This record gives sequence, C-alpha cells and structure tokens, in this order.
Amino acid sequence: MQRFKLYLLLFATMVTLSPLAAQADLGFKGVGAKVGFVSVQNDIGSSLGFGVMADWGTILPRLNLFSSLDYWSHSESAGNNAEGSWRDITVAATAHYYFPLSSSKVMPYAAGGLAIHFYKASVDIPNQAGFNFGSASASTTAFGIDLGGGVQMNLSPTLDLVADGRFRVGEANFLAITAGALYRF
Repeated sequence: MQRFKLYLLLFATMVTLSPLAAQADLGFKGVGAKVGFVSVQNDIGSSLGFGVMADWGTILPRLNLFSSLDYWSHSESAGNNAEGSWRDITVAATAHYYFPLSSSKVMPYAAGGLAIHFYKASVDIPNQAGFNFGSASASTTAFGIDLGGGVQMNLSPTLDLVADGRFRVGEANFLAITAGALYRF
C-alpha cells in the first residue's frame, strides 16, 4: 500500500510539473565579461572589479538562470610602510526576472541569488625601532546573498550590453556596479 501511494504521488508530481518543464529552455546560452566599481563596507574602501558571466537559459517565461565568477582586490599603505590588502573571489548563481516593456531591445530585470565568497586579507608591517612585526594573512569562505537589478540591451541578435547593480550580503557587504557584454549562441 505504501508503494502505491509513493507511485501515485510521483505520478501527480510529474503531471503537475510537466507544463513547467515544457516552458524551460535550459542549456549554455551565452557567455560574457564585465568590469565595474566595487564599494566595500567596513572602511575597506572601493576598488575596480571584473568578472565573467554565463546565461544558462530560461527557467520560466521571463526568468533566466545566470552564473558569474567575480574578482576584486584592494590594497592600502599606512604610515611607516605598513601595507594591507583584501581580495574576494565570488562564484554566484542568480535568477534574472525580466520586466516586459514595449521595446524589445531594452530589458530591465531584478536579480537575486546565492554566492560563495573566497576572502583573503593580509597585512605586512616592516621592522620598526628594533621590533619585528612581520606579516599575517587570513582566508575564509562564506556564503552570501546577491540582490540587485539592471538593464540588458540587445545590440545585435548575438550581442547584448549589460549594466548591473548588485548588493552582496555576506562576510563583507559590498555594492558592485558593473557593465559588460554578453555573447549569445
């Protein structure tokens, strides 16, 4: 009897989800690059960031799945030749919901998703007045949330211009404003 209920539940799930699967068009649809401005909280400052992105297709109408690999780093010098540096490598998966407009070339979207951040911080303090301070570094991996939006504009059937703003919440919160190009297959 338990097995029959399991098969019935499996059949009902397949019948319910099959229209959604028919609307999905998943696969490697495009790849692109981006560059932009990153402003990090906690008095770290701002930096130039860059990354690559991939479009994995449509989950539902007007809802696409994207992934990205992003990098930023920032270094500062203090008095007495002390130096500190920070960097983040982010791997993110986000969904873009496209808002319908009468113009088919401009597509605004809202984005949200999850990210894994690989942070590293280091400091180097040279010898001073006979004291050897040396250097130290620390690394951590943390999960984060991506929230944002942007505009995607078709330049040709295979090339899109993308302008994006993201607030990434995690171990270090930061705002990233980027622009780039997406080549569609």
